[in-house]
Amino acid sequence: MKKRNAIELTGIFIKDHNDNFTGFFSQFPEAVSQGESFEEAEKRLFDVLPDILDLKEKIADEGLSESQQNVFKKAYSYEPAE
Repeated sequence: MKKRNAIELTGIFIKDHNDNFTGFFSQFPEAVSQGESFEEAEKRLFDVLPDILDLKEKIADEGLSESQQNVFKKAYSYEPAE
């Protein structure tokens, strides 16, 4: 049974050539973790989640615009070398 305040998250984990893992939630791609094992990367990802949720709540509560947060956006075009 899902808890009343539970949110559904999708974790994405990538295993590199050294068998280390990088993970993030598709809903919060700015929250990234790394670990020498899947379990370590997963734990670290959940450790950072409360901070991300607090920041998102603060931004929403205070109605901060991007300019008030000193956040800058810039569009890039990237073409990989052949």
